Amino acid sequence: METITLAGFSLPLLPLLLLSSWLLLSVLNKLKRPSVPGFSDALLVRLLLSLVLSRLVFMVQHLGVYQADWWQLLDIRDRGFDGHSFLLVLSLLLLQYGYQQRQARTLLWLGLPLVLLWVAGSFALYRHYYPLPTGAPGYHFQTLSGEEQQLSGFLAQRKAAFTVVNLWASWCPPCRAEMPLLMQSQAEYPQGQFILLNQGETAAEVTQFLQQQQLQFQQVWLDPNRQFGRWLGQQALPLTLIYDQHGNLVDGHAGVLSKAQLSAKLAPFRLGAGPASNFNRR
Repeated sequence: METITLAGFSLPLLPLLLLSSWLLLSVLNKLKRPSVPGFSDALLVRLLLSLVLSRLVFMVQHLGVYQADWWQLLDIRDRGFDGHSFLLVLSLLLLQYGYQQRQARTLLWLGLPLVLLWVAGSFALYRHYYPLPTGAPGYHFQTLSGEEQQLSGFLAQRKAAFTVVNLWASWCPPCRAEMPLLMQSQAEYPQGQFILLNQGETAAEVTQFLQQQQLQFQQVWLDPNRQFGRWLGQQALPLTLIYDQHGNLVDGHAGVLSKAQLSAKLAPFRLGAGPASNFNRR
């Protein structure tokens, strides 16, 4: 779920780290004498192939979900990739490349440890400035009817198997795109609860939008000052958070959410057991 804001745009951290790692290895090759011909292209091809195969694995894992909307197979905005498959395939492809190209083998032995240090150091620096939250903020929000609500107290009182908190705004196209999915999921997962936490809009604006789009949610709250996003250190919208029955923040996703991604995140709760926290991996 980690994002970085650059020039007003919120960008996911993991793709940036992958791109910067590729650039680092490419620069090392330029500095090497003699340089390895085609080194950057070979790395890029293997990186893209690993991403494609990890996407295919994710699709196979959630094929039943995709059958209802086949077009979502091509929609990679949800970043639905299987991380273990990506690392395994990329490792094998790099080993194959190093085995075939002796010059590349030497550069990989030198460059890959530097890449690991770069990725680990960058992530540690990011986490220093954006520490990982664990619970819910103590802010007070309002419902559309004007009732005051506090998320931490709400979670403790309701004791649902899970709670999905979605930060959104009516002017945000990705937010609008995932609204039907959230309304459908609200009916499909009665053991949980869904809170639509609007960012920066008035009750009249939110009510008008929901009526126009024929959307109905049990819990719609207002955060006019966008306090929740600042508390998280994340200004990107939409932003989806998942709390367990004890009020612990266990998972999250920045950007548009697909049915397959939501299904994967809620699968442990469907089985009746809350997951261990994997919030730091999303």
